[in-house]
Amino acid sequence: MKKKNVALKLYSSFVKAKEYGSIITPNVTLDELNQLEDKLKFLSENRNGKTTMEILSIENLVAVINPLFDIAKILIQKYDVVVTNPPYMSSSDMNAVLSKYVKKNYPDSKGDLFAVMMKRGLNFVKTNGFNCMVTMQSWMFLSSFEKFRKSIINNYCINNLLHMENMVMGIAFGTAVSNIRKTSLLNYIGTYNQIKLNDIINDEPIVFPNKQNRFAEVSANNYTKIPGSPIAYWLSDKIISAFKNLTLSDIASPKSGMSTTDNNRFLRLWSEVDITNVDFECRSIKNTTYHHKNWFPYNKGGSFRRWYGNRFYIIYWKDNGKDIKKAAEGATGGRLVNIDFAFKKCLTWSSLSSGLFSIRYCEGGFMFDSKGACCFSSDDNILMILAFLNSIVSKTFLDLLCPTLDFNPGKVSQLPIIINNNYKNMIDSLSNQNIILSKNDWNSFETSWDFTAHPLVKNHTSTIKEAYDLWNQECHDRFNQLKINEEKLNRIFIDIYGLQDELTPEVEDKDVTVRKADLTRDIKSLISYAVGCMFGRYSLDEEGLVYAGGTFDIDRYQMYKTDKDNIVPICDDEYFDDNIVARFIEFIKVVYGADTLEENLRYIGDALNTNGTTSREKIRNYFIKDFFKDHCQTYSVTGSGKRPIYWLFDSGKKNGFKALIYMHRYQPDLVARMRTEYILEQQATYRNLIAIKSETLETIQGKEKVKLNKEIKDLKDQAEELRIYEEKIHHAADQMIEIDLDDGVKHNYALFGDLLAKI
Repeated sequence: MKKKNVALKLYSSFVKAKEYGSIITPNVTLDELNQLEDKLKFLSENRNGKTTMEILSIENLVAVINPLFDIAKILIQKYDVVVTNPPYMSSSDMNAVLSKYVKKNYPDSKGDLFAVMMKRGLNFVKTNGFNCMVTMQSWMFLSSFEKFRKSIINNYCINNLLHMENMVMGIAFGTAVSNIRKTSLLNYIGTYNQIKLNDIINDEPIVFPNKQNRFAEVSANNYTKIPGSPIAYWLSDKIISAFKNLTLSDIASPKSGMSTTDNNRFLRLWSEVDITNVDFECRSIKNTTYHHKNWFPYNKGGSFRRWYGNRFYIIYWKDNGKDIKKAAEGATGGRLVNIDFAFKKCLTWSSLSSGLFSIRYCEGGFMFDSKGACCFSSDDNILMILAFLNSIVSKTFLDLLCPTLDFNPGKVSQLPIIINNNYKNMIDSLSNQNIILSKNDWNSFETSWDFTAHPLVKNHTSTIKEAYDLWNQECHDRFNQLKINEEKLNRIFIDIYGLQDELTPEVEDKDVTVRKADLTRDIKSLISYAVGCMFGRYSLDEEGLVYAGGTFDIDRYQMYKTDKDNIVPICDDEYFDDNIVARFIEFIKVVYGADTLEENLRYIGDALNTNGTTSREKIRNYFIKDFFKDHCQTYSVTGSGKRPIYWLFDSGKKNGFKALIYMHRYQPDLVARMRTEYILEQQATYRNLIAIKSETLETIQGKEKVKLNKEIKDLKDQAEELRIYEEKIHHAADQMIEIDLDDGVKHNYALFGDLLAKI
């Protein structure tokens, strides 16, 4: 009976062998296996006295079990050395059968099949034997392998480890060659080395080991002194000892924010909605009900930017978030956490990044997202924390704690903090200066809700060149001062942490997150500002945002009159008095004066790099071909797409008709007015021009006739395109389409179908 049980255990170990392969550990001992093998052999050779049924039973058992003996012996016996390059497979790619087996039998290494194989290899070797494998480097650093790392450190001995950069083995990720001894040797000094791609010629290292590449002889016990126990073999004693100090969580509260369950429904860019319905002054979650507003600023991370900025989003929190709370009840991914911290002064950063960590000051008034984590601290510490988190020293620690660039609050809270009061005043002063510098930069562009006036307009010069030169100098000074300040802070924190021999304070230009002047970009933004003045979004008589919802007052535009009907045609000729080129030229004349008009137009035309022989042609071609594309790019944020506030009615590629409107001034009768006052008139103009040019055609010959024939053909093409477009416009005009600014650009823009240019 006992032997039958052994046979059953052996068989059951291999039921799903094709799924599990060599990670199987048979549920029998080598002695049991040998005894079973001898017994089956004896039974096969001694059939006397057995019934036919007994003989068949034995034969069947032998047929099933015999093929397993050799495999089982290989998997059961112990070896002095195991050497392999195991297969790699993330747990997310495993099928359900394999995943279940791995979770049950290899819980600490379940994140990837290579780590399972490392654990299996250690089971293969004898005590004091060696397990040598080439694997992905991820087990050395990632939090998902933390338990596995600790089991290696606590129970085994890392004899040697060769760490190889991406592509050293011809694959696009880092690898590790580990030699792990199956014994625990306290304070054993292992040998570590790194190979970089430029160390390799013809698949061989130029020199080995390269002692310039993180070569180290250290005890694995050092790793336990660092949160997460990363295999960071290159760290100095000073960096390791820093973790004995306070952590960020001892003096501040890093927090993750909410997940709305439906960002398309509950989030907008601030520029989309009625601005009178946005509360920029709320400083308490309790006050959201009393202020009677629908929308509130929302921190949601964003691109790499330090000190200040990335203020794009608002969240729908009407009636204290009643709708979001209802949607989050029982919804997958809905997490309305840390609401009590909303609207408080904080520091905010992007939890997920594709590059360097960057953190920004927030004076309060914001709710915050799971991807826009925030750190809350006392006023006494907040500037110091901001400066530290933006420093090269912080980067050194974050490289250890967040190797995948997932800067979640839990990891950030583990940063070691050394408070040195001798430097505090200087740190606070530099940090505050950097906030101001970055804030001034951020507010110089119309995507900021605190934008006041375009930098090429506010200096009241007579030429745009003069204005640009002043702006260029301002940007240059701001950029250089911020860079100097950041390097000073780096130097201070390097001194505080005693890392003078390991880090340098220099900051690369690409990592300074205020903008330098750029002639083409800044001229285009001047044109955008002029269009804003045409529609009444801005006024030359007032600073800041003048109209983005609410009651429109045309008397607020005296120096430069806003467009009365909210329709500005873009034409390839002077078909309408209020065409966009004429309106823009009038803007330049008003701002800089009539005496320098032609000089300024030439300067603009040259900066735009568009086709045309005259400045006016270049400006016209820019409006026809590129303005709307640039506008969509200006009003876009990664993850949210394009959200233009000036909408382009466009008949098609022939440019039969184009006109801009300002969505905040849209009225249901606008399309009807556009049809009667512009499109029908444009059709009549095309008919007249075709008739006149056709008559002229009879009186000319040669090249002039060829040229005129082409002009007539182009006009006919435009007229035909406009005829088709007018039918669509007529249908839409009868519908009297209404929009609700709270619905956002994406929804409202789609209501007009192909009447509008694609975004």
